[in-house]
Amino acid sequence: GDQLELELSRIRRGEAAREVDEIRVGRSAVAVPIHDAERCVVGALAVIGPTGRLSVDDVDLVVLLREYAERIVAPTMSKAS
Repeated sequence: GDQLELELSRIRRGEAAREVDEIRVGRSAVAVPIHDAERCVVGALAVIGPTGRLSVDDVDLVVLLREYAERIVAPTMSKAS
């Protein structure tokens, strides 16, 4: 519980989401949000790889993911009147 809340608060502050051996032992992942034109989160861009080969603390990797996430143009959902 406390660990999850800590991770969620980091993500809310804008840090990349990361996991090591949580979903599958031997796999790690880093993810950043994809936003629509109104800056609502509509998806994520992630990299997943073998634990030990993928560093979830790689600052350059997070910067690269953020750069590409910003290039993705997510359509804005039209609101029904």
